[in-house]
Amino acid sequence: MDDTSTSFSYDKLSIAPLANLTFTRDQQITTAKGLVIGRFGAPQRRTENRLMEHVWNQLGVPIIGTIDPPGCLEGGDFIPLSADVCLLGVGLRTNVEAAQQLMQKDLLGTRRFVIVEDLYDRDQQRMHLDTYFNVVNEHLCVCLDKVMEDDHNFARIAHEYVRTEKGYVLETSMPFGEWLKREKFTVVPATHKQQEGYFINLLHLGKDDNGKDRVFTINPEVERAIKEHGFDGKVFNIDFSPITTMYGGAHCASQVLRQAHK
Repeated sequence: MDDTSTSFSYDKLSIAPLANLTFTRDQQITTAKGLVIGRFGAPQRRTENRLMEHVWNQLGVPIIGTIDPPGCLEGGDFIPLSADVCLLGVGLRTNVEAAQQLMQKDLLGTRRFVIVEDLYDRDQQRMHLDTYFNVVNEHLCVCLDKVMEDDHNFARIAHEYVRTEKGYVLETSMPFGEWLKREKFTVVPATHKQQEGYFINLLHLGKDDNGKDRVFTINPEVERAIKEHGFDGKVFNIDFSPITTMYGGAHCASQVLRQAHK
């Protein structure tokens, strides 16, 4: 640089890479009321929240709310079960402040709201609710065996809130495995090895014209396991390795906006 130029120096150049936009599950959630923009805890990913907000606006998809600081919410922690109940994992990536905002801002649209709290585990391998629990259909689910057994080291507590005229009120708290039994779910257990192989990271594709469930999987062991537990629908399994090498699966790389009713 010559003497006539203004000099400058820097020690660090911060960047916010957008490669994780592949995982469109996480920037937002779709509740029974509509689309809610979340908030990443990691500063380097917050650009994704802002970018997807513009994307949804361009697509004409209404945004009914956002999560504000200090709330942190990632979409992999949100699983709607029915028009009556939805689940939100709280732990490594999503915090209780975000859960409270969803209730206080009336963004949920379901009568029941269950916060599934990770008490002790807080492990990157099980960072989201959808990494250790997922739904095959309204009667069948898959879950990490240690979680469904309510093993102390992997314990999750289900705090069930019920909507009243005064807002959501805590009605009961119990171990998550016990809650699944109370809801009469048939649970397909997954070992740690299977969980690491994205056994749980499946995607329900709705029902066909005959009312049969369709499920998209990326682990070939899933089809046999769920059929042994009574599943009589169609399973589509593909090699998803280009995406799993980026540390995510089929559920992570999708975002459901609405359900088609036949």
